[in-house]
Amino acid sequence: MGTQDSLARILSVGEAEKLPEQQFPQGWEVTSLKYVINSMHSGGTPATSNDNYWEKSEGGIPWVTISDMSGDNQYVTNTEKNVSQAGIEAASLRILPEDTLLFAMYASLGETAILNTEAVTNQAILALIPNENYCVQEYLNIYLQSLQPYLPALSASNTQNNLSAERVKNIPIILPPIPIQQRIVSFLNYHTTRIDALIERSQKLLKLQDEKRSAVIHRAITGEFHEGTELKKTGVPWINEIPESWALKPIRAVVDRRREENSPVRETHMLSVVRGKGVISYENRSASGNKASDDLEKYQIVHKDDIVANRLNLLIGSSGIARKKGICSPEYYVLKPKKSEAYPDYIRYIFVDSRFLKWLSRYGKGIKNLRERVYYQDLRTEHIPIPPRDEQIEIVKKLDDELDQIDNIKEKLLALISLLKERRRALITKTVTGKLNLSENESQEGQELPV
Repeated sequence: MGTQDSLARILSVGEAEKLPEQQFPQGWEVTSLKYVINSMHSGGTPATSNDNYWEKSEGGIPWVTISDMSGDNQYVTNTEKNVSQAGIEAASLRILPEDTLLFAMYASLGETAILNTEAVTNQAILALIPNENYCVQEYLNIYLQSLQPYLPALSASNTQNNLSAERVKNIPIILPPIPIQQRIVSFLNYHTTRIDALIERSQKLLKLQDEKRSAVIHRAITGEFHEGTELKKTGVPWINEIPESWALKPIRAVVDRRREENSPVRETHMLSVVRGKGVISYENRSASGNKASDDLEKYQIVHKDDIVANRLNLLIGSSGIARKKGICSPEYYVLKPKKSEAYPDYIRYIFVDSRFLKWLSRYGKGIKNLRERVYYQDLRTEHIPIPPRDEQIEIVKKLDDELDQIDNIKEKLLALISLLKERRRALITKTVTGKLNLSENESQEGQELPV
């Protein structure tokens, strides 16, 4: 049985006492998390409508949510919101001491982080304080990280990865003797730090490619591909200048809004718009997005080469071009480019230009920086640069070539990051299951890292 299979089996058994002890080195035991924890509780949320319950960043007690501890945030010092003493009392929140281990029970299931300050948490987070006579906190943190891929199997929900505090209490934990736990922590801290440095470097390179991609798109749709061309001022802040031969036209002049209802039902191929992917088949959208309605008459028809934009997520670039006919949510804008004026793929690139979207954000209505709706009566009046149509085709061809090169580099970086994360996870798994022998007399820095 492989090491990762061992961890999967630990969770599937559900009761630690049923596990055969011979899977692990002599002196190691398996028990339930509740037996090695001194304190385990979740928090709550004071009424968000009551301003007296919340403080500005310089006051109050940090209030930790999953967004504050997700991703690469191994330690939590600052939070998006701080709660006042009145809020703490109203929601019966317990102030947690520094060094408390946090465990995400909802959404980012299994994410862990350690507090670097006193704080309170919301109900999606479980605060764990281990009894260090049995379990070193750093070891518990590492061990819970190793279980993360298997925790969704314990979820009580088919749609969301959520765990109750009771289920967390019954998670089995492999416990080596304390000296070996400390040795494991030292070994993994050294080697995972090196892996994390490579991951961080790769992520920075990935971000640079995203920035380059954004810059290339903006250069293309504002005429900077045409070096030496005489330019003219536009008076539009996000554009500045365009070639003399180009026009500046409102969106309504180059596209018509299509409002073709699927009633009676004529089309069944459901489409979805996903940021970064554009218009895709609904079944390929993974777990993102809302559940589709069974009533197909509620949808609107999309034709090939239509521009489709999610009006709730338009400002973060959720738009694209339909490559085949289908149906989409009534929450989407379906725009038909006027053939005499616009090449569809050229318009597609304008709708994902970061500077255009930032300029458009002044129309956003709704939850700030989350789901801001842009109404069509505002969108249709916005002016965009329009080259002659044959020039639009030329721009798209050149832009596609440049972006293909950038996307190839991004794919390689994403593959490298995935490989490094998998290697990190495998190393932790081998160590906490006792499959990797750590010599007591050998320095952790000198111990060879297994492939």
